Amino acid sequence: LRTSKSDITLPNLFSRYVIAVLLLLIFSKTCANKFNQLSTNDGLPNTNIKAIVQDQQGVVWIGTLMSMVKYNGYDIEPVLKKDGNHIEGVNSLKLDEESQVMWIGSFKEGVYVFNHGVINKFESEYIGSDSKFQTIEKQGGHIWLLYNDRILKIKSQQVLESLPVKIDESVDSLVAHKNDSLLISTQKKVYQFHTETKELTEIVVQSEQTSRRLQVLHADEQGNLWLGRSDGMYRYDAGCGCFSQVSGLLNGIEVYSIESDSSDLWVGTARDGLFRYNYNSQNVHQFTHNSQISGGLSDNTVFTVYLAKDGMLWVGTFNGGVNFIHLNVLDFGLMSSKQPILKCSESDLVFAIYEQSDESIWLGTAAGMVNFNPNTIGCHQYKHDPSDSKSLSGKYVYAFIEN
Repeated sequence: LRTSKSDITLPNLFSRYVIAVLLLLIFSKTCANKFNQLSTNDGLPNTNIKAIVQDQQGVVWIGTLMSMVKYNGYDIEPVLKKDGNHIEGVNSLKLDEESQVMWIGSFKEGVYVFNHGVINKFESEYIGSDSKFQTIEKQGGHIWLLYNDRILKIKSQQVLESLPVKIDESVDSLVAHKNDSLLISTQKKVYQFHTETKELTEIVVQSEQTSRRLQVLHADEQGNLWLGRSDGMYRYDAGCGCFSQVSGLLNGIEVYSIESDSSDLWVGTARDGLFRYNYNSQNVHQFTHNSQISGGLSDNTVFTVYLAKDGMLWVGTFNGGVNFIHLNVLDFGLMSSKQPILKCSESDLVFAIYEQSDESIWLGTAAGMVNFNPNTIGCHQYKHDPSDSKSLSGKYVYAFIEN
């Protein structure tokens, strides 16, 4: 415990610091539930974002049309090949947590592997001169690489199987469904590839329209299979073995990307921003770009949506860079000496906060230190008493250390 040794006036510099903290709290209150943004002004090489993923250290990797970068929460750094050049056209990023390897897919340059700080081109005898990389998927501890003429099943950077598959159309997405099948979507069709039998069958999409652009597939935590098309959202119906349109869910809106957690489905669109669909209430909330309002999306074309394990939602746009927001953002509540829980405190100027293992809280204030438990009403203040040698030696308490 450190206190001031005398009843002194706060230095001007410290006063400014306290005022700055108070202003930050006020500002945070007004900015709750608003998107933060990363743009070329922050170091992005390009605002056309194709892929986003977060590694185990919390670093966010961002694939753009021009190159790839990583963001540590403070700075954006370029990710370069061994020759010092960028990887262009990064459209797919997958982290293999088991081997701590980042798989990087580029529609221009093929597949790279980032391992122990070094990027190497992934090469295999199964990749021919006519093989064209499409996308990457991760499922069941395996990495799946889809090319126009085959699918590679990989474990620890070793090819376990090369599965021949001939798809003449450009592939939009690849989703691993259960242990024995992969779903593949192109601009026109959806296929199911059975990894055991090596059979490729088409899945019917019940729609009066033919998809005009990409079709994106997604498997959520509830076991639902979703298909986003140029005319809205579709869900797989086991009864008919087909995809049927979900009535009232983004009907007529062109879908570019889908992400989900246990409670919500997040859908990025071509021109209408980002949508949040709640499974339980079935309510839909839309997030859009508005140049007159700060804190909204930076662009209404959302190419990719990624939900990190720390609860941060990352949104990659066509021309607005990266947007991000924590899903557990809460408005600030006020706790002061005017509330019963802190009625024993003689000062609202707080310099230090410490939580003990019993969940009680210690506050260092300008009038000694206060101990209270948020779950009870008990509150006790310890302060300087010139007539008591066992009391605190000064008024101001700046820090706590538990031995």
